[in-house]
Amino acid sequence: MDVTNTLDIKAIIRGLGVESEGKYSGDKFLMRCPFHNDSNPSFNIYPYNGQYFYKCFSCFPLNTEIITTTGVKLLGNIKIDDYVLTHKGRYKKVVGIKEQKYTKKMIDLKIAKIGKNIKTTFNHKFFAYKKDQVRYGRGVPKTKRKIIGELQEIKAENLEKGDWVILSKENLYNNITTIEIAINKYIKKYGKQPYIKNNSLKVSRDLVWLLGFYVAEGSYLRGSMFTLHEDEKFLVNEIIRISKKIFGITPKTYSYGYKGKSIQVLIPNVIIGRWFRDICGNHAENKVIPSFIKNNSKSILQDFLDGYYSGDGTKYKIYNKSKKTISTISINLAYQIKQLLMQLDFIPYTTYESGHIDKNGSLHKTAYRIGWNPNNKSLKNSVILEDKTLCRVLNTEIIESNLNVRDLSVEEDHSYTVYGVSVHNCGEKGHINSLFKKYKGKSFFNFFNLGNYIEENLYKNEVNSGYKKPDRLLTEVKVTGSLLPVQTNNQLLNYLNDRNIFENFIDYFGIKYVKKGFITFPVYDRFIIPIKNIDSTVISYEIRAYKKAKKKLLYPKQSKNKDILFNINNLDFDKPIYLTEGILDLCNLFTLGYRNISCFFNNDISDLQLKYLKRFKEINILMDNDDGGETLISKLDELLDDREFYIIKPEKEGDDPADLTLFETDKIIKNKTLSLDYFLKKYGLIYENEIENLEW
Repeated sequence: MDVTNTLDIKAIIRGLGVESEGKYSGDKFLMRCPFHNDSNPSFNIYPYNGQYFYKCFSCFPLNTEIITTTGVKLLGNIKIDDYVLTHKGRYKKVVGIKEQKYTKKMIDLKIAKIGKNIKTTFNHKFFAYKKDQVRYGRGVPKTKRKIIGELQEIKAENLEKGDWVILSKENLYNNITTIEIAINKYIKKYGKQPYIKNNSLKVSRDLVWLLGFYVAEGSYLRGSMFTLHEDEKFLVNEIIRISKKIFGITPKTYSYGYKGKSIQVLIPNVIIGRWFRDICGNHAENKVIPSFIKNNSKSILQDFLDGYYSGDGTKYKIYNKSKKTISTISINLAYQIKQLLMQLDFIPYTTYESGHIDKNGSLHKTAYRIGWNPNNKSLKNSVILEDKTLCRVLNTEIIESNLNVRDLSVEEDHSYTVYGVSVHNCGEKGHINSLFKKYKGKSFFNFFNLGNYIEENLYKNEVNSGYKKPDRLLTEVKVTGSLLPVQTNNQLLNYLNDRNIFENFIDYFGIKYVKKGFITFPVYDRFIIPIKNIDSTVISYEIRAYKKAKKKLLYPKQSKNKDILFNINNLDFDKPIYLTEGILDLCNLFTLGYRNISCFFNNDISDLQLKYLKRFKEINILMDNDDGGETLISKLDELLDDREFYIIKPEKEGDDPADLTLFETDKIIKNKTLSLDYFLKKYGLIYENEIENLEW
């Protein structure tokens, strides 16, 4: 039923009983929101596919910091299918994004312990308590401190000085007690192999303390290197003791600097060094807490914090209260440390030191200083009550703005986290029918006597409704059963790590572990990779075994994966694309920083895949060095007619892209060959040394 031919937008507004001036902007009608005290036009009703939708717009600037599973991202860099931390302490998928230019007034909120002011539109909702709901402050005994009433969703314009917002705390737990070092990933193919006592390590106090110290002070230099002052010999001895105990390796020590006042301690083992580098990050700005330590037991978290604090901590007193601080230039580590502190029942506070160039010309990057009171669950203007970390609103100010802003739609929890604070996702939105049911008590279709209508079939996904239709919509494929994070299965995680597939790749492509499930047929003990359409609908899965199995690779019945290019929902047609035969062949490209990457799923090409491929300005094929790879590029050469593309081929016969090291992958990309040159050389029509001198 096309209701847009029956009713115009102004008739709908009259039906709602709203008296509000507004104006058309294209086919949208924009006006002040009739359901809250709106000082700027933020409410719009718009047609789409014969139906009407509404949206009350609320948002943040693009440079707002958002916590995701892959680290801290600026709001402007968030994509559909990213997972963000919600007010319930779990990560949920972003299912909608809207961006617009905003030139009206905004609210600038100063909140205790956050370190940065939060700028937002008037109607964005925060999870908060009004000041009279929280019994806390001078004169209130600890036994009388409490929260009165329920957590509210309060619009920014209604927040006042003294109100309390809540910090998002991860409500996730792991009980990993042993960790495997993927030795095959680090050993040399030839020559003498590095010694390692045991590749299966207990997650002990000593190991976790050493990793904490490495995150603070360590680096990779053909082993794990620690730099200390001569006054810290007790730490030197501790590193030596732990290394001998866990790895069976005696570290080497070196004195250097003015009068030898600095000491370097090296655990001289490439496997240990590279493993530390991979799980903790290399260079100060890339440091992170290892995944198996995050959300572990409180004793493990405390051991890591002790190790980090031993390397980069400061203790001082203010107003007779003991305070501890640590600092880092890694934004991801800063937020991870704050989560760790909250899980240990401390209240973290943050100060920022902006990047600058000093008088000597040295560059200082932005530093994050995280502090806490080790003896108290409260600080000035902040407190932990009912397992919630509350921080006071210190000031609100109305400011002018002229910038781009965004809002998100998040599945299930409808919330996300900005600068550590829990906020509701975008304002009210949906099909106009839900608005009539909420405010008029009857169906939109009944109100206007439009007859019976099956409301559930209005749209499969109201959140993603927009103005641009996807090229081709395919049937959604769903999975039921125990769908778990890969990190819950150590054997699977080691299997992937051995193939250079790490957490960023796993999170980016949504790889999951299925213990027992159903995807058009029963699936047991396998991992799955979603295959998405251009509108981000999951239209198939690649179902893979990580143990011995008759069939290593499966697809759902009547799978449509050959109707699409993998990762199509993230591809930019204006940028060069890099393609392989299979998904797991993309691992090195991803690690090297390439994101415009895809695959064909085998060495065949469908007509629909070819249609998408022709839209890219530059095509690069990272082929297998075997008969299948030759078949692929020969077919491409034929199907693309006179269109040239680049061929990237492993040097060793029989290798596929997943067999290569990062160095080897980077090398062959730099030496890629134009398809015409490749086939001229292959069929002996021109010698290799003549290609450079040939004028076409």
